[in-house]
Amino acid sequence: MIQSLVELDNISKSLNSNNILKNISISIERGDSIAFIGHNGAGKSTLLRILGGLTGVTSGVVRYADNLKVGYIPEHFPKANITVQQFIQHMGRIEGMEKSEVYDKSQLLFQKFYMENMQSTLMKNLSKGTLQKVAVIQALLRKPSLLLLDEPLSGQDMASQEVFVEAVNQLIRDGVAVVMSCHEKFLIHRISNKIIEISDGNLFLRSIDDFSLEEYVVLKFIAKGNHLQLAQKIEQSAQVIEQQDKSLKIKVSRNNSKDVIIELLKDNWELREISHENH
Repeated sequence: MIQSLVELDNISKSLNSNNILKNISISIERGDSIAFIGHNGAGKSTLLRILGGLTGVTSGVVRYADNLKVGYIPEHFPKANITVQQFIQHMGRIEGMEKSEVYDKSQLLFQKFYMENMQSTLMKNLSKGTLQKVAVIQALLRKPSLLLLDEPLSGQDMASQEVFVEAVNQLIRDGVAVVMSCHEKFLIHRISNKIIEISDGNLFLRSIDDFSLEEYVVLKFIAKGNHLQLAQKIEQSAQVIEQQDKSLKIKVSRNNSKDVIIELLKDNWELREISHENH
């Protein structure tokens, strides 16, 4: 029996004759909070799946602790032809939970993630961000030993991000190991105590000081005329926090804020408020 939750001993992984991971050794301990960083295709998702026992290795040895409970939140979640509540019930029963226990726990989580009114919605009709919320809820039904997160905030709104960060930090305080693939610097700062870069199939330990927070500007606009649609280039460069018929609240990188403001002013929006955030 191993003392760690998971041990990778000199493992390698090849896909279609391409060496994705090369001779990697790492141990995951209780209470660890590790962020894997690296460019797209570096092997972050593959390494997460290996840690969770979802895919094998080409060479080397993987050891798992007895009775290891793994929670896994993928970046892309399947759009099944069942309702949100049906899916959560199925996943809870697979975990060995009683139907009433699944219902009680899921109701609390639905409320936390602002999904009380979406339980009867078919999974196939949900947006990427809402599907991610469902993935988070199913992973949190029972406290895992190891929680694996693959770009967990890429589609979530700000309110849900805050709920998610607090829930994950509480798990870490309770001794759960959290390992994630992540591009968001603010999430690394809020959650991680260890940063590992994957480059050319190898692992490199990085310092949190290497990841300075990016400054963002939150802008609130009021429409001068009738309901106005955002230009596609604005939607690509800014995160919409809130939009109603006559008001718009967005978050944008400080470096891009001037261009975004100019475009919206030209489109008949009036700037009312400016605030700053570090992420």
